[in-house]
Amino acid sequence: MLDASHVFRQTLVSRALVLLLAAIGGIGLSACDTTSQTPITPTTTATTIISVTPTLPPLKVEKGWHIALSLGNTDAIQNTSGSFVATKTYKIFFQCMGSGTLRITYPQTEEKTPCSAMPQLNGTSELPPPAGTGQVTINVTTQGDVLWNAIAVTQG
Repeated sequence: MLDASHVFRQTLVSRALVLLLAAIGGIGLSACDTTSQTPITPTTTATTIISVTPTLPPLKVEKGWHIALSLGNTDAIQNTSGSFVATKTYKIFFQCMGSGTLRITYPQTEEKTPCSAMPQLNGTSELPPPAGTGQVTINVTTQGDVLWNAIAVTQG
C-alpha cells in the first residue's frame, strides 16, 4: 500500500523528468536547425594587466622627536646603510614585509627579524649618543623578497 507522500514524490519526479527530456529535445532540435544559425565573427579584445606594488605604511615620529635618518628599499637593493650624528638620545624604528629576513646593525648591536605578508613595527629603546663624534651608522641587509623601511629619530 502506497501512502500519499510516496505518490506525490513519484508524480513530482515524473513531471521533472518530462520537463528535462523536453528541454533536451528542444536544445537538440535547435542545434540541428541550420536556417537560424549566425556565423561567429572573431573580435579583438584587449587584456589589461594590473600590477599591484606592495607598499609599507610610513613610519611616524613621536611628539618631541625628529627624524635624523630615513632608510628604505624601493627597488630590491639587498644592502643599505646610512649615518647621522647623535647629540641626544635616539631610537631606531624599522619594519619589513615579504618573505625573507631583515638584519639591521647599529652601534654594538645586531637584530635579525623575519618578514611576513603584514608589516610589523620593530624598534629600539632609547639609546645614548656614542662617545666621541656621536656618529651612528645603521646597516641593513635583507635576504629573500623583502620590502622595508627604517628611521632613526633623535630627541629634541
